[in-house]
Amino acid sequence: MIKLIQIPKEMQYDFTHIARIFFDEVQNTIQIDNEGYELYYSSVDNETKVSLFFDGEMMNESVSENEKMSVKKSLYDLLSTVKKSKSQYGILVGVRPVKVVHKLLDENKSVLEAKEIMMEKFRVDPIKADLLIDVAITERKLIFKDYDAISLYIGIPFCPSICTYCSFPSNDINKKSNLVDPYMEMLLEEIKTTFKLLNMTNKKVDNIYIGGGTPTSISAQQLETLLKTLDDYVDIEMVGEYTVEAGRPDTITDEKLKIMKNYGVNRICINPQSMNNEVLKVIGRNHTKEDIFSAYKMIEHYNFNAINMDLIVGLPEDTIESLKETVKEVLILQPDNITVHTLAIKKASHIKNNPEQYHLLNSQKISEMLKYIEISMKENGYKPYYLYRQKNILGNFENVGYALDGKESIYNMRIIEEKHNILALGVGGVSKKIVGENHFNRIPNFRSVEDYIHRFDEMISRKRTFLNLTE
Repeated sequence: MIKLIQIPKEMQYDFTHIARIFFDEVQNTIQIDNEGYELYYSSVDNETKVSLFFDGEMMNESVSENEKMSVKKSLYDLLSTVKKSKSQYGILVGVRPVKVVHKLLDENKSVLEAKEIMMEKFRVDPIKADLLIDVAITERKLIFKDYDAISLYIGIPFCPSICTYCSFPSNDINKKSNLVDPYMEMLLEEIKTTFKLLNMTNKKVDNIYIGGGTPTSISAQQLETLLKTLDDYVDIEMVGEYTVEAGRPDTITDEKLKIMKNYGVNRICINPQSMNNEVLKVIGRNHTKEDIFSAYKMIEHYNFNAINMDLIVGLPEDTIESLKETVKEVLILQPDNITVHTLAIKKASHIKNNPEQYHLLNSQKISEMLKYIEISMKENGYKPYYLYRQKNILGNFENVGYALDGKESIYNMRIIEEKHNILALGVGGVSKKIVGENHFNRIPNFRSVEDYIHRFDEMISRKRTFLNLTE
């Protein structure tokens, strides 16, 4: 453990997260104990000093300019003198490290210059610097020209069961079946009201993403009513990408797929997470890998433009051998997108609250898994096209979306890079309103179905704010 002594409030976030790269426990405090590792901060004029003590004895100190980036780099280097960094991302502790590359390229830095800066200034590992640059180059070809249109997100916060790692605002549809009908009624009303407001602006929807939860956990009739309502208000010919998360194979039926195809859906997500039946059982998925193969065969029949499959690295009971088998079986299916997540231990998840029940892999094993996946993707024609990180992600690694050429998801890139307006309806989503160069406002929806139903007028008020129609 390391104690951060009297760190200024404006620096606590950076100091805490950089310290966590080196120490398992970090405590911000004003109390000086002269026990264990302690870090002190002082700033005079244009100079900042960070001092590291152990049991009351000075170990080392660094001096830098007051400029925030210099302080972070100085802190990172200081902690490196006593501990090995557990992150290949250096001082980049945020969710969206690709943004740094975009900024450098916007400044007309060459790819080589950008890589050198990433390594020298931000202490990023060369391999990760290459990955970030590859993703940025792909994104710049596809999403840096469509600021005026709107992507529409619709949340369906129900699942057939709750996975042990899940922290999304989702509800077991079997336990909360009484909420489904009233929720869907309010969601349809929100769609209708929002589009009446939207028609007062010159904004147009060109991308739709229906997520959750598991949208296909609702009935075929409810799904059709939802898609028909959207069809009444959206010019589907203007929509380049229309995604439905059909994440759980046990919720996919031929009837639902036919409905989606009839209403213009052109991208489907089926998310096995693992193709190992023991792992699937442990994480609370009520299906087998055989169910995944059956569902995929049904989906292929409808010839959607793109099929995505999600995998999670670091799941309980998974091993390098079973992970390799998962990758092998997914590649046999040849989906257009393969999104690879590293397990993140979220506060609301069962894994976080019951750690004694699960054996999680160490960073070295996860690194080996991710390396194997990266090589396999490259050998089979998949390229990284978007990337993000999460708090409490195992091993300080990342989530990467891989795609075959021309099959990249526009919505995934837009939501991560935040250079595009995202209008979120229903539970769990966050509208993102661009308000200037590299600035946006987050306008969150309610995370509970009950709040959404009973405080509906507040949801509409937030849509007025998003659309600049607030009275």
